[in-house]
Amino acid sequence: MARQTAFDPNTIGDRVVRYTPEQIWEPALTIFNSQSATKRGAVQLSAQPDGTVTYLELVNATVSSTFDLRKFPFDSQTAMMIWEPLSSDSKGIVFKENPTATGYSKDSYVSLSEWKILGINPAVTIQKAENEDKTYPRYTFAIKLKRNYQFYIFKVFVPLLLITMISWTTFWIDPNTAFVPQMNVGITSILTAITFNFTVANSLPRVPYMTLMDAYIFICYIFFFSSIMATVVSHFWLKNHKNPELSIELLCKLRWIFPSAFILAQATAMTIFLVR
Repeated sequence: MARQTAFDPNTIGDRVVRYTPEQIWEPALTIFNSQSATKRGAVQLSAQPDGTVTYLELVNATVSSTFDLRKFPFDSQTAMMIWEPLSSDSKGIVFKENPTATGYSKDSYVSLSEWKILGINPAVTIQKAENEDKTYPRYTFAIKLKRNYQFYIFKVFVPLLLITMISWTTFWIDPNTAFVPQMNVGITSILTAITFNFTVANSLPRVPYMTLMDAYIFICYIFFFSSIMATVVSHFWLKNHKNPELSIELLCKLRWIFPSAFILAQATAMTIFLVR
């Protein structure tokens, strides 16, 4: 049973009285979206003369939030920590926002390397129990985040772009004497891209839908394959067509068609993913 917390500071000789969790009632709360067992640290309970008790506890928890990663790596997300009473019998428990005590640390050593924190949005709501005719309070601490995409620009986008551009050098080699070197350039580019994809696979989200990054990589593979097929077709025409100059003319046009088509395809994909 909770003891009386109001006191006369003149009688006690102090304006703050401290208790242990065994001496005073405390609300049983839980993190609703905790992914694993919550690790709780030291607890501090202090009472004011009017009976107001301040509860301070260090909690270490890994929480789960629903993210839409279709715009990855140019996405913005909202991470949430949801507090609820442990029991559905939450009579007497009322959540209230306290702006002076709500926030996050802005120290450099606790920052998120992959994310930029845009702000926080705490909210108190009343939820209805699924299987009972009861309601209970919920406190949601939402953190608005924006991904730092520079890592993916320099580690994924630029390297794949350079590999794709290398595959286009096959159109600048003399087709009359260099079929094997042309094919070697195209095949080597594909193998390099596949090896590169395995290297960065751990940095990509494993989701059942296509992201902007997936679309970019997929378009690069299409152009790798297309450059090889264009080389084969041009050499077939060169050896079997009555007018070999058409093959050479085709290769000269492909020098500009492929870069233009690549830019158009990537711009279209980014527009589709970023605008919607």
